[in-house]
Amino acid sequence: MCLDLDRNKLRSIAGISKLCNLKKLILSKNEIVDFPDEIQSLVRLEKLELNQNQIRVIPEGVFCHLPRLKHLRLNNNRLSALPRDLAACRGSLQYLNISNNLFRTFPQPVLQLACLQELHVQNNALRQLPRELFQGQSLKMVKASGNPLREPPSEVCAGGIQQIQNYFNQLQHSACHPRHQPPHVSAELVWIHSGVGEQKKGSHHFHPCLLFSPPEELALPLPLVAHHSFN
Repeated sequence: MCLDLDRNKLRSIAGISKLCNLKKLILSKNEIVDFPDEIQSLVRLEKLELNQNQIRVIPEGVFCHLPRLKHLRLNNNRLSALPRDLAACRGSLQYLNISNNLFRTFPQPVLQLACLQELHVQNNALRQLPRELFQGQSLKMVKASGNPLREPPSEVCAGGIQQIQNYFNQLQHSACHPRHQPPHVSAELVWIHSGVGEQKKGSHHFHPCLLFSPPEELALPLPLVAHHSFN
C-alpha cells in the first residue's frame, strides 16, 4: 500500500496513523515544518520520503517504531542532527539521503546502520567522515561532494568506497609504523674546573667544554672537547 502526497503544499498531515498497512509514504516537495508524529504508527513502513520540505528537527521515539524501514529520504530540509533512535533501523535501512541540510558534524546514529548500502550527505558543512563508517561490508556508495572535507579529502571521496578505505588503511599503517627516527643525542654546555695552571689573585682557570651524553646504542664514546681558556 502506497500513499503519495508530494507537491501539494502541505504544512502538516493528519489521520495517517490509521493506515497501519502502509508500506510507502511520499511527502516530498511540500511545506512541512514539523515532523509528522503519526508516522510512528506505521509499523509496516518500508519507504519514507520527506525530502524538500522545511523540517528542522526530528523528535526521538519515531524510528524505533519503524523496524522495517529500508529507504529514507530527508534531503533538502534544514536538519542539523538526527535522532538517536534512528539506530533502531540498523537491521533494515539500506538507503539514506540527508544531502542539502545543515549538518556540521557527522550524525553518529548513521554509524550503527549495519545494513546501509547507499548514503548521500552532499552539500552540508561536514569536515570529516568517520573511519567507522567504512569498516563494515554493506556500504557500497557514499556521495559527499559539496562539503569542506579534510578527512578524507574531497578528491579521495570522489574515488569511491575502495579509495576511501585505502586512505584510512594507509593512515592506520603510518600510525602503527612511524618512520625510524635518528637516536637523540643531548648536549649541554658546562664549565669544568681544570685544576691545572697557576692561580692569580685567588682566581681559578676554567675551560668551557661541550659535554656530550650519547645514548647506549652508540658504540663510540665522544671525548670532551676544550675550546679555549679564559685568563
